[in-house]
Amino acid sequence: MKREDFERSKLQEKEHLREMQKLKQRLREAERTRSIGRALQDVKSAGSTEEFDRALSNVKLEAAEGEAKFDMALTAGEEADRSVERDVAQLDDDLAKEKAAQLVKHMKVSMGMADEVEMLKAEMPAKSIGREQEAENDEEAGEVESKSDSESEVAPKVGEVPKTIGRMKPRR
Repeated sequence: MKREDFERSKLQEKEHLREMQKLKQRLREAERTRSIGRALQDVKSAGSTEEFDRALSNVKLEAAEGEAKFDMALTAGEEADRSVERDVAQLDDDLAKEKAAQLVKHMKVSMGMADEVEMLKAEMPAKSIGREQEAENDEEAGEVESKSDSESEVAPKVGEVPKTIGRMKPRR
């Protein structure tokens, strides 16, 4: 075999291989197109589009509900924050007023206007816990006497704090 014959056969073989690659590529594209066509036919024939649309609408609905719940929780949290801020501001104002009143009283006492302060104290109600408990005990004693035998409890004596170990004091 001569060199020219060898070169010619080599070129023919390369050309043949290129044609084979092109044919294989066309075959792959044809198979891909055929599989896509089959899948579309299966989807259309089985009614899967309706099922898919239904599932998609359900997912969208659930997402919308979740978003609405999140928005509601977010706005409720913001409203709670605002009300807490208002309450804190109100408490701060009340505290400032109370401090101012205490300062005025202290200044009056230090300036010798104690008589007026004593008069103000006499007008104010007593804030002693013990005095309030005595009044509550008197009221409870009257209530206990009016209850039926099945509901009655031992009435505490006047000035004595009722025992509440193991049971809660009834709220009014």
